[in-house]
Amino acid sequence: MKTFATFQKFSSTEEAEELVQLLQDNNIEYEIVDNSFSVDLTFGSNRQTEKEVKVQQTDFPKVNQLLEKIAEKNIFPLNKDHYLQEFADDELLEIIQKPDEWSKEDYLIAIVLLKSKGKYFTQQQLDEFKQQRLQQLAKPESGNTFWTVLGYLFSLLGGLLGVFIGWHLMTFKKTLPNGQKVYTYTKQARSHGQIIFGLGLLCMVGWIIYKLS
Repeated sequence: MKTFATFQKFSSTEEAEELVQLLQDNNIEYEIVDNSFSVDLTFGSNRQTEKEVKVQQTDFPKVNQLLEKIAEKNIFPLNKDHYLQEFADDELLEIIQKPDEWSKEDYLIAIVLLKSKGKYFTQQQLDEFKQQRLQQLAKPESGNTFWTVLGYLFSLLGGLLGVFIGWHLMTFKKTLPNGQKVYTYTKQARSHGQIIFGLGLLCMVGWIIYKLS
């Protein structure tokens, strides 16, 4: 069974064209998901993304390597006016420690700039940074207390929103930069989600029976 996961998000189809063309040129299967009318599932920030380009989880390393090769060609000769030239050493170090938050070009430029200042990193060290970042990103969240309480409240009232909140807490997963999917919330938060989901369904059925009777 093919498992696709979100590789990158874009605000429009046009912005995704370069990545899509790369995938097509290298015969890599992909999917484009339109989230223009989706609701916010994060219970936090507003969703701005309209398009998601998905590839198979096993293809994540290959796509990342292709993008890094393109980035290597694009960064030389290095632009002296590039905004990263103004970054302090600790800021550049943060870029290579959190490559998922930056473009491939910025990541490689940060390495080059640090190298020009006498700070070298072996490939093993760079790989360790990426592994440490993956472990950090994989840590589950405790969940938003406000939404958990609200989930219980709506479930007791027989509301569909309570069922939805419970389902979200117990099933929602996030995709790591290497394509691996992990649960977004802690085991305790997922347990609350199961209770909220079950309670919501039970109360909703009870309210329906009450109304019909």
